[in-house]
Amino acid sequence: IDSSTHPLFSFSESTLKAFQWHSYAFETPQSAIRFATNQNTVNQGFIYNNNVVATQFHPETTVAWVEQCLVDQSFPLATPENSAHRQTSTQVRRDTLHQPALQGWYFRILDQLLL
Repeated sequence: IDSSTHPLFSFSESTLKAFQWHSYAFETPQSAIRFATNQNTVNQGFIYNNNVVATQFHPETTVAWVEQCLVDQSFPLATPENSAHRQTSTQVRRDTLHQPALQGWYFRILDQLLL
């Protein structure tokens, strides 16, 4: 998270551990401000017209939903088996300890949009 890109993110840490379940990608719109990247995909989040926040990752996710994805075969781990970025179920479960803080960050962003 680049908190210097927009005042909306002034409270934000520069690094957040985020849940991402898929391998999709997007292009940031020309007039949007990119605020999030990672080592896999340069476009992870942007703000548009000061009132739209878009994320490629999933800050809204609950730990229960992550668990559901892990056990439900209709939600396979999206990255290819041989990908260096693919995590095991054990790794995903371990990282859910970061989810409540990420969800709080996201809701704080949404609250600021309404002010």
